[in-house]
Amino acid sequence: MMSVRVLGSALGRLPACRGFASESAIVSTLQGKIKDLADKKTPQFTRLRKELGDMAIGQVTVGACIGGARGIKCLLSETSLLDPMEGIRYRGMTLEECNAHLPKAPGGK
Repeated sequence: MMSVRVLGSALGRLPACRGFASESAIVSTLQGKIKDLADKKTPQFTRLRKELGDMAIGQVTVGACIGGARGIKCLLSETSLLDPMEGIRYRGMTLEECNAHLPKAPGGK
């Protein structure tokens, strides 16, 4: 078994690691867009919880759904819709429409 000193010395000679993907410009752009969307949606969820938090959905309340749904089976989502004729839609857009709105890589189409 290698001693700690030998292992540390060997590790010190390894080349520097690449930066994390989270440091890239595209990730920063996406993080900014997600934050903007979250900032826009937060007042809607706050109002929903305040106005309808005690309304029952079966045996579950709206407040329980928004609050983490611990111990209950449910999902609150508005991201996609599966239409039997058109296929899946994300926030009202087809896959082709989504692709048209996505940022392109340098030299991409």
